[in-house]
Amino acid sequence: MGEPERMDLGKMFGKFSREQLVIGGASVVLLIAMFLDWISVSCSGAFCGGAGGGASGFHGWGWLTFLALLGVAGLLLARTVLADMVKLPELPAPDAVLIMAGGALEILGCLLFWVEYHDSFASASAGVVNISSGLGFGWFVALIAGIATVAGGYLSRGAQPAAPSLSSELS
Repeated sequence: MGEPERMDLGKMFGKFSREQLVIGGASVVLLIAMFLDWISVSCSGAFCGGAGGGASGFHGWGWLTFLALLGVAGLLLARTVLADMVKLPELPAPDAVLIMAGGALEILGCLLFWVEYHDSFASASAGVVNISSGLGFGWFVALIAGIATVAGGYLSRGAQPAAPSLSSELS
């Protein structure tokens, strides 16, 4: 029996352009942010004992952000790592535009999440107890990762050949 083939990470990362590494890094950061608190609830005072909690991005409109993340990451992987094994059909727009659209959906999911839950963000005091809720750290990280995805797509638009225009096809 032969030894299993070892994956060469240097060779794999060599397939990625700098712009694709930005998009991939933003996707990894966004995936991690999905598990962090997007809503943070804290209680301070004599009877709270430092209690707190929150909710991850897998609630409400946060799912839109996750689905857009899957689309961006899937396109990136299909075009780089799996390019030798999978042939994608002709897509209606260049990859850079699709990635920017996916990043815009990631941002939109974050913003709609805020719109959905912003009425519940408050701070209340009852004697010696103070309870407050608001956007958590994960929401801000997810928003920045979505912006980075759009920026990576914008930077990669010059790296790809332009789609043929309709006028050139007619002549």
